[in-house]
Amino acid sequence: MSKFRAFQVFIAMAATAFALMSPSARAQFPERPVTLLIPTTAGGTADLLGRLVAQKLADTWATTVVVENRPGALGIIATEALARSKADGYTLGLFPSNHAILPLVRKNLSFDFQKDLTPVAPVATAPGVLVTNQRFGQVGDVKQVFDFAKRRPGALNYAIPVPLTNGHRTMELLKYRSGIDVQGIPYKGGAQAVTDLIGDQVQLLIIAIPSVISHIEAGTLRPLAVTSSSRFSGLPDVPTLSESVFPGFESVESFGLFAPAGVPSEIAQKIADDVQKVLGMPDVAQRLHALGAIPSPGGGVDLKTAFEKEYNVWAGLLGEVDLLVD
Repeated sequence: MSKFRAFQVFIAMAATAFALMSPSARAQFPERPVTLLIPTTAGGTADLLGRLVAQKLADTWATTVVVENRPGALGIIATEALARSKADGYTLGLFPSNHAILPLVRKNLSFDFQKDLTPVAPVATAPGVLVTNQRFGQVGDVKQVFDFAKRRPGALNYAIPVPLTNGHRTMELLKYRSGIDVQGIPYKGGAQAVTDLIGDQVQLLIIAIPSVISHIEAGTLRPLAVTSSSRFSGLPDVPTLSESVFPGFESVESFGLFAPAGVPSEIAQKIADDVQKVLGMPDVAQRLHALGAIPSPGGGVDLKTAFEKEYNVWAGLLGEVDLLVD
């Protein structure tokens, strides 16, 4: 046998051995610590969800899951970091669905969200709650808010805790569909927005439920509606926007795990399966409820569908709606 032929046989045998070994090796994933990128500062919904999932996956995998907050630029910094990471499953990102519309509001991105990232697993959805203050006594429900705003265009302000978040997008959708003139006031976070709402510097706010639940219970803020398709169990007497004004209306933030494009399908599937196991744990369900979130079943296809839906909604609206992201 010639040396070249012997080399060919060796390569063929090595390839066969690797093919036989790789499923076993992938079944052992992870064999070292995993990094989870979060596109927000500590304390927000994405951060709290990410840390909860990271803790439970670390327990499941018997290894460390390191949470890294990479806030800034509407989440672009974290997304770029993930897109440039090695596609081996050891770097993941937990992103909200507002990331789906980044290509619509930011030009010349260094990544293509659909091509450079792989949807791995949905984690949760988080509805918002529309609240007003006690000083704005002229309204008792959402319909009355709309009627007041139509009678007095420009008289009402609403707070934007962070641009592009679900509360911001939902209020702009409501303005578009109802034709009301309500001015958005941008803030650098939810805390100051809530403070100014209580003080009547703004009259309306849509925000994650845990951010205002203590004020609702204390009576300093009044809930008008939740943004989910069904009532939230923690606020059973608060109607949905679908019940109140627009039948079928729903606007929630979806959160899911992504990996760089090219991650092996077996590893992506293992992560998805393990995430679903985590979401099925009773203590996780309780903690999600405390965060105002609802666990999301499914896999990468379901997450892809949720983000594509968000993109398609806004692709047809941005010519009519100003999301104030500059």
